[in-house]
Amino acid sequence: MNLNKKQVLWLVYLIGLFAFFPIQLYAEDGSYGIHIVKLGIREDTKLQNELIHNGLKLDEVKDEEGNILNGVSSIQYTVTRVTLKHSNLDATQNSSYEVVSGKEAFTKTVTTNQFGEADIVGLSKGIYQIKELPNDLLSNLMEPIIVSLPMDSKSGLLNDVYIYPKSSLVSKTFDSEPELPDKLPQTDGDIGQSNQLYWMIGLIGCMGMVGLLQFKKIKI
Repeated sequence: MNLNKKQVLWLVYLIGLFAFFPIQLYAEDGSYGIHIVKLGIREDTKLQNELIHNGLKLDEVKDEEGNILNGVSSIQYTVTRVTLKHSNLDATQNSSYEVVSGKEAFTKTVTTNQFGEADIVGLSKGIYQIKELPNDLLSNLMEPIIVSLPMDSKSGLLNDVYIYPKSSLVSKTFDSEPELPDKLPQTDGDIGQSNQLYWMIGLIGCMGMVGLLQFKKIKI
């Protein structure tokens, strides 16, 4: 194919345009992730800043006294792919969603590690529901959260979304000291025998005193 001078110039222009102004590429399926970070929040814990589900990663979380909250291990979460039942439903309500079935279905349960973190990576684009499972360490559970991957935020589209559950831990309990009995427990098994022993000891003491007095009279 022979190109005239004008066509060649247009071709060079288009190549230069794409070279200096690249098209924005979005993450492909399998390039998304959900990162759950469970912190040691108790019912009476007051935070310096409220935990907002905006999907952004936090460097640290402090209480009002400036103490950094540590992560909690052994807390489990189930991540399930869902979809809206109908397009006209409220997308903020959990009841508006149903579990995806078929080849696009996905569900996985993860457990927080020693740092309170649980990660699920390699996810496909879609909507996911995150549920916190019951645990003896928790006094109440987090309300299920709906996450769309990628997630729209003020910082742009997030391929990796960070979740900080607000569920509270059970309060610390301390075993109270056992109450001491008013009287010492009987251990000899027969209170009658003890009384007889006490009478014999008292009688011997009296006889000793009488003998001592008689001895002093004789000596005088």
